[in-house]
Amino acid sequence: MTNGSRIGVRAAFTGLACLLLFASIGLAIPPGYDGPLDFETRPGEEGDNSRMSTIASAGEKAAGDTVFSLCAVGVIEFQPQAGGSDCWGWEAPDGTEYAIMGTYDGISFVNANTMQIIQTVPGPTNGCGSVRWRDMVTMGNYCYAVSECSGTNQGIMIIDMSFLPDSVSLVTSYSSPTDPTSHNIAIDTATGYAYAVKRFYNGVRIINLNNPTAPVELNYIPTSDCHDMFARNDTLWIAEGSGGTWSAWDVSNKSNPQLIRRVAVPNSGYVHNIWPSGDGQYVITTEETSFKTVKYWDVSDYNNVQLVGQYLAPSDLAHNAHMIGDTAFISHYESGVSVVDFSDPSVPSELARYDTYDSGESPGFNGAWGAFPYTTSGKVYGSNGDNRLFIMERRSVITTDTIFGDTVLTNPDEQVAVDVLIDNHTPLSGINIPFTWTGPFGLTIDSVSTEGLRTDYFNQKTFTVYDPGNQRAAYAMIKGTDQPALPPGDGPILRIFFSVPPGASGAENLIDFSAFAQTQPEVMAACLQFTLETSPAVVKLGAPSCCEGGTGNINDDPGDNVDLPDVIYLVNSLFLGGPQPPCPEEANVNGDVDGNVDLPDVIYLVNALFLGGSAPSACP
Repeated sequence: MTNGSRIGVRAAFTGLACLLLFASIGLAIPPGYDGPLDFETRPGEEGDNSRMSTIASAGEKAAGDTVFSLCAVGVIEFQPQAGGSDCWGWEAPDGTEYAIMGTYDGISFVNANTMQIIQTVPGPTNGCGSVRWRDMVTMGNYCYAVSECSGTNQGIMIIDMSFLPDSVSLVTSYSSPTDPTSHNIAIDTATGYAYAVKRFYNGVRIINLNNPTAPVELNYIPTSDCHDMFARNDTLWIAEGSGGTWSAWDVSNKSNPQLIRRVAVPNSGYVHNIWPSGDGQYVITTEETSFKTVKYWDVSDYNNVQLVGQYLAPSDLAHNAHMIGDTAFISHYESGVSVVDFSDPSVPSELARYDTYDSGESPGFNGAWGAFPYTTSGKVYGSNGDNRLFIMERRSVITTDTIFGDTVLTNPDEQVAVDVLIDNHTPLSGINIPFTWTGPFGLTIDSVSTEGLRTDYFNQKTFTVYDPGNQRAAYAMIKGTDQPALPPGDGPILRIFFSVPPGASGAENLIDFSAFAQTQPEVMAACLQFTLETSPAVVKLGAPSCCEGGTGNINDDPGDNVDLPDVIYLVNSLFLGGPQPPCPEEANVNGDVDGNVDLPDVIYLVNALFLGGSAPSACP
């Protein structure tokens, strides 16, 4: 068979194969068609499939890693700067949230949305010096506040909040003859009963609040000592202070409360507060004694209570702990407010800590007194002994963000530009990029630039490390306070220029963005700061490829589209005597290591475009 005959037979066979493929997917090739199909073959911003697969791998590796933080959005300072105590919160029927704090003069109400102080209801101030312990809880439209101080409005202050946002109103103060004051109060809102510490800490008062403004004293539970309680669904947990114990009670029969279990805390301090987990399977206790840990107890079987987890922040002195599910919000004096995950009690994990006291980390009675996390919006209220109220927000993000670089081709005695890219899923306010350069070329750094890149508008840009002698540097970019955060996306944020020596040779150089010394690849995002997964840039010697990103743009479409005309162009070129592809590397869509362009490339491209096959391979 002559060469021409062979070509004709091969063309007929290949044409039939292609027509069968098109017929199988219900497509016809219109004569003279030159328009794109609505088909996107490259997921990346620049069509780089190899880079996108790297990002996907990093995301999978980091999946489930969540960064959590507390961010102060408001700090309210009451005068004088002393006498601050506990805090609580309340949400009005219209959804407005209010923070409530025990301050030097009484009970203060703050609009947590506007950060405005609404009103302070005067409380008792006699007989308690500058430490004016005040504790408060809410039920319905009423706030119930207690104090050990005597004088103005002593007893259980009952404050009507239904007139907010305009004002609050003291309805009455309730005292019993034997217990005119109280250190602490808890309310079982499901049943409408309050539990208050007796005047001399020797028991817990049981008070009926079915008429919320006319309390009725019913009974009391005797204890050798009592400091704090938590009540829910007719179960009462008591922190028994200097007794070194805590107890759980069945209070469904108010006339005859039954002890469920009393637990001795090993080597105890002053057992200060107690709080159950959301499912009631665990309780958390604090001891308000230097170097005594916050303790987490398994109470799923009260006949076999187990201490299963412990935590202590740097100040070594914890105050109160509250639970949401298996997450604890702890007012930890000089360490501020700590958020701790006890989902694995044996290895508690500190999720975040907001320091409300700047002067140190010692076991002193300064800093965070109270923490209230039970808000619809996610706000957390923190109260300080210096009469300051912190309104914080919870922020969290899954850390799938990645810093990476492309493969760049260059020649000896040239300057090469290496782009650093970031795939960020969260708006960013700052980025720190460490980088080291290693390899046989002997690269030297010339400069860096953000011109025309995603971070070009950031107004604070500087080297945080510049050590060319050791082939390392770090560059930080931070937006101004009046500038928008870098929106989520994928693309270059920094361009680094290197010089390649005249005699350079060898395989490749790496530009690595992972940590060195104390310098981390970090980003900042609305009170979040976290390190990132990284993938290095590669600098190779060789002529630049005409292929861009991924293969498949066989007809050299200016928009880099990969579509039906590319299939037609390839069939014509291979079998019908049409012109060769302008860039042969674009036609090697199946990534043949020998660079062959043949029938398997046609089949591969048809599968990719119309049959759900793999995307065209990356450029070599």
